[in-house]
Amino acid sequence: MMTRAFYNQGLKAEFADIDPQVCEFAKGHLPSEITIHNCSPEEVAGIDNWDIIYCSHVIEHLPDPGKTAKAIYSGIKDGGIVIICTPNQSSRGALFPQ
Repeated sequence: MMTRAFYNQGLKAEFADIDPQVCEFAKGHLPSEITIHNCSPEEVAGIDNWDIIYCSHVIEHLPDPGKTAKAIYSGIKDGGIVIICTPNQSSRGALFPQ
């Protein structure tokens, strides 16, 4: 989990997911100092002004990815970093699943 990696580097890391079961799983597997938010990606921006937002394999599942991206960018500090990872739909693995 990237949240743990950021935390292990000495950063204040927080975790967010829209699924309450994922949040419960995270509570059992992340250090107790990491705050866990059960919220949508759009709601993350309203929680704080972030130095880094890392969003992995989420945006492709949303009904309006552009709206979500704008909300995410509105929550980033000046000079902050947004990392959005999505699967490559043109990759060999996506085109020819095993």
